[in-house]
Parts: sequence; structure tokens; C-alpha cells
Amino acid sequence: MEANSALSVVLLSVALLSSSLFVYVEPALAVADGENSWEIKAPMPKGITVGGPGAASGGVAAVDGKIYVMHSTTNYLYDPENDSWTAKTPMPTPRIFFAIAVCQNKIYVMGGWSWNKTTNSGAEAINEVYDPYTDTWETKAPMLQARLESSASVVGDEIYVIGGRLQNDPFSNQVYNVTSDSWCTKKPLPYPSVGFASVAIGGKIYIMGERSDKAGVYFNQIYDPRNDSWSMGATMPKGVRYAAAGVTTGSLALKRIDLVGGYHGGLGFLAESTVQMYDPEKDTWTVGQPMPTPRYGLAVAVVDDRLYAFGGYSYWAPGGDYSHVSNNFTEVYTPFGYGTPDPVYVLEHTPPKIVLAPSLNGSSTNSTVPLVFSVDKAVSWIGYSLDGQRNVTVTGNVTLTGLHSGTHSIIVYANDTYGNMGASETMIFSVSEGFPWTVVAVVSAVAVVGTVVFLKRRR
Repeated sequence: MEANSALSVVLLSVALLSSSLFVYVEPALAVADGENSWEIKAPMPKGITVGGPGAASGGVAAVDGKIYVMHSTTNYLYDPENDSWTAKTPMPTPRIFFAIAVCQNKIYVMGGWSWNKTTNSGAEAINEVYDPYTDTWETKAPMLQARLESSASVVGDEIYVIGGRLQNDPFSNQVYNVTSDSWCTKKPLPYPSVGFASVAIGGKIYIMGERSDKAGVYFNQIYDPRNDSWSMGATMPKGVRYAAAGVTTGSLALKRIDLVGGYHGGLGFLAESTVQMYDPEKDTWTVGQPMPTPRYGLAVAVVDDRLYAFGGYSYWAPGGDYSHVSNNFTEVYTPFGYGTPDPVYVLEHTPPKIVLAPSLNGSSTNSTVPLVFSVDKAVSWIGYSLDGQRNVTVTGNVTLTGLHSGTHSIIVYANDTYGNMGASETMIFSVSEGFPWTVVAVVSAVAVVGTVVFLKRRR
């Protein structure tokens, strides 16, 4: 058999552009199919409140499609599927202004404020964890310092409790390891802040709010736990503090950080209804349909890439009495393009596709056979298994040598840069004695595809 031409492999490489350009779009009207729109749901039961004048994103947590709303002496489960509320066991230590996070399907409530007449102090260092499946609480190792108005974000099995109030120290970065039940400290915030929103996405933590030492100066501070470093991202178009934030994963909507509500420190401390969406990949902002009810100090949870906004306050109350300005609203936001996965999400969750050259299929009269294949995305590892044996690592196309006469099988595997493994089909070929066989030219066959296409739904 003679090969008249070598296999042609087209390499497509498209660089993804990143920019710090601010993109501010006027809020659009809600469309007929429900995307970029708000719905009003069953209000919180009487007597429940969340957040507060200094709790930007505390009070709610989502586990297994259910949302738990906690504040002081109450703990309620909200079920988005049937729009219902159910009372659960409250936390052992009643408090407000705490940090809250979900790790390994348990809810951790850390720090907060609960006035103690003995110590004449309200700050707490207590760390209590709630198991939604057993409706029980457990006490864990306390924080290194008592804090309130902090935020908690999860990366891996660690919870990062950042900022807040403690003797004028809004820089702290305390880290709790769930596995070892222990605490340590990491590099503090570059700029102090109280009343900010915080989320984790892509292994990094984003802190969004106003500087405590400079009124009217807003920021987007980014912490990378991998190298314990801070950097700055594009600032929100509308500066707000005491807003709430949630992350849409990209499975059903664009992968974004959604910053909701808050208040602007202008005349009268006006509550905001803005929805500001941040793209961490491009470092850009857009805006969505405003909330029906302007508020700050609210809390947000995300279920199935929809944002549920709870409670909050209508305006800043003089004299510190917030009882008449708090609300029990439950409103849910459906993002742009809902129902279509983000292309980045597809790229991150789709295994690489490996195609073997057709020339391998058949028989050969030569014990040397070329292994030619293509891969449709960037990969971190490639290997093959011949006749079911242990994988052999390669960097591209190779030539198989020393093959004995008979039938052989081969599979090529590859890991992409997101950890997904792909496998080719099993190719069967045979080697037998005979006339010399001309080997086809070996070519580079790893195709790096970086194209991302955003589809816009027709209205």
C-alpha cells in the first residue's frame, strides 16, 4: 500500500481578547421570553429579616437547590421550586452582621454581632456550622479575632473571611480550613472596606464596594489564594456599598458576577435598584433590568443561574432604628440569554475530541505504523494505550515501532487545561509480513481551538 499524500491538519488558533474597557448599557426593558427580567415571589414570613445596614451579603445560603435565610433567632428554608417557606432550627448563638458561606454542602456562620453585657462588646468570634440534611448545628474552631460585617468566600476546602469591623481593622484576611478545623491569616486587603459584596469564581475572590478611608472611592479588589496576592479589576459603573452579589455559573446563563442593589453615598444615601454584571474573563461591566424594589443591605442567593434577592432596607434610617424601613421582599432575576450555556462554560466542561487518521484503520505489512490524530482544543497531556496496556505519554503524533504480526487496538487519550479527559474511538489494525510498506509523513496534529461565540437570542 502506498500513501500518495500526507494527512492535512488545519490548526485554528484564535486569541481571546481581554480588556479593561467599561461597557455601560442603558437598562433594557424585560422581553417576552423572560430573560433580563424580575419576578416577585412569596415574601419572607412575618418577623424574618436579612442583611442589615452593615451586612452586605450575609444571611442567605443555597444548598442543593434550596435557600436558607438566617438572621438573629430565625432560620427558614425557601424552596424556589414551589415558592414556599419552612421554619428550621435556628443557629445556637443568635446574632446579626455575620459572614456566611457554603462548603461541602454545609453552611458556616462566622462572627457577627450579639451584644454581651459581661464583656460590653458585640463582636463575636464564634463559628457554627449547619447541616441542612439533618437540620442540626455544630460548633467549630472560633475565628482568630472577633469580627462583624465581614464577608466569607469559598475556594476549595477553605473559607476566606475578609474585611469587616474590629477595632478599626478592616484589612483582615482570616482563612478557615474545613478539613483540619483550623485558622490562619493571609495577605490583608490593600484597601480597607466595610459593607462590600464578595464572591468567589474561577478560584479567585472578588471584593466590590467603597473604601472605608475615602468616601466615594469604589473598587474591585481581586484576591488569588494560589499565590496569596491581590490585584485590581475594573470598577463598577455605578458606585455602591452594601450591595449583594451572586455568581451565575454559566450552565444556564452567561458566567458573570451579578452585583445587585446597594446605596450610593450621595445626598440622602439613596437605595439603588441597579443590576451590574461583571465578566471576570474580560474585566468588563454591563447592566441589566433594575430590581422592582430599590434596597441595600439585602442578601442574594443563586439557584439554577437565577438570582434570588431577599430583604434589605429601603433607605438609611436616622438614629439607627431600621424597624420601619426593612422589607420582606423576595424577588428573582432571570439573566440575559437564560437557557443557553456560556461558551466559556461549555469549553470548561466539554472533554477534548480526539480523531484518529483513517489511514491507521486496516492492515500493514510493516512493523512500523504512524499514529496520526487531531485534538480540537488546548490540552495539558496526551497519551495512548496500545492493546489495552498502560498509557504512554506523547506530545503529538508518533510512530509505533516493533509491532508484532497480528491484530492490534489503540486508543488515544487527552486531558484539557480544565481537567476534562477525552478519548478517541478504538482503532483496530493488523500487522503481517509482506512487501515493504511506505510510511505516511508524520505531521503536527494537536489543534488549539480558542474560538468563543456569543449567541444573541432573537427578540
